[in-house]
Amino acid sequence: CFSLFIAEPPEIQKGPQPLLRVVEGADVTLECETFGAPTPKVYWYKRDQVITGGRYAILEDGSLLIREASASDSGIYTCNATNKYGFDSSSGTLNVKRKTRIQTSPGSQE
Repeated sequence: CFSLFIAEPPEIQKGPQPLLRVVEGADVTLECETFGAPTPKVYWYKRDQVITGGRYAILEDGSLLIREASASDSGIYTCNATNKYGFDSSSGTLNVKRKTRIQTSPGSQE
């Protein structure tokens, strides 16, 4: 009987964009497509804090979904991929802009 086991340290094949700009209220996906054997476990961090639950979800491919992004979500996000053979990391900056509001002055209506 012959069995073949392939061991590969994690590699992030497609990480988050260096700078991603979105409008407040939009859903945002930060990419983190990985390869490795065994399949790497993906963790996301913002300012050295692990991201879990709430408006955040780690998708099956390792990407991070942020629902209804707000200005407070702006910052540097890091995707870490790990298995028993190694570790890889990739970072990107998210910039959430407030929606543009057009206001008319009370005297401008005829």
